[in-house]
Amino acid sequence: SRLEMLAASPYEFFLKYVLGARPLEEPALDDVLWIDRRKQGTILHDTFQASMESLHDRGETPTPEHEPELIEELGRQIEAVRDQIEPPSEAVAKAMKSRLAEDARVFLRSEARAESQPHKFELGFGFGDSPYRDSDHGPATIDLGNGVEFELRGQIDRIDRAGSGELVLWDYKTGSKGPY
Repeated sequence: SRLEMLAASPYEFFLKYVLGARPLEEPALDDVLWIDRRKQGTILHDTFQASMESLHDRGETPTPEHEPELIEELGRQIEAVRDQIEPPSEAVAKAMKSRLAEDARVFLRSEARAESQPHKFELGFGFGDSPYRDSDHGPATIDLGNGVEFELRGQIDRIDRAGSGELVLWDYKTGSKGPY
């Protein structure tokens, strides 16, 4: 089995049989779950919305100089969650904030390059009197022609106006650090 490991993964063989390294008995900080991925996404969405609305209200466009303001808003969003769910340790809380701050920086870099201006934020459509959505603009009807159409419902994270007047729809993706 050692020869098989050496052939399959020389690095693992080196760690295990040359250095004698063994896995930790207790989980590493990154293994301790404080805020699940869904809640992390909500924190980021709320941070993006609050930051972009603030800039929009002031008539400013995002630039790298807005990073401290964005990170400050992220801190407020994390503190609101912290009031509800206590982190297992300060180290875990700090590591979580650091990971989310990097996601926020990716967002800001993308925003600084955007060629459109924010117009509306978090618009729901097609939910009727649903208690789950604040705003409702009726369903979006997609007409496929020949009398075939269907209605959609959902929520748009943001609508921008491009220089030529067309609309740009944003759906924030908070599951990876890849560019938007």
